[in-house]
Amino acid sequence: MDLLGVLRFRSSNDQHRPVIDALALIERHKHSSTTYLPLGETIPLEGVVRKERTCPTTSRPAAPSTR
Repeated sequence: MDLLGVLRFRSSNDQHRPVIDALALIERHKHSSTTYLPLGETIPLEGVVRKERTCPTTSRPAAPSTR
């Protein structure tokens, strides 16, 4: 059973808006066969992903040199 299809998420609290937006993003693209989201898609990170976590939208640090 598709859990997101069964549950309905909503909130009138502005603090929860980023999470509701993130769930809507997942719902919009759940049947997509691509690995990445389309260009121009707004990904709600603020208020969803903790600041101490690294974000996959940022570049990776360079690998240490083995010399």
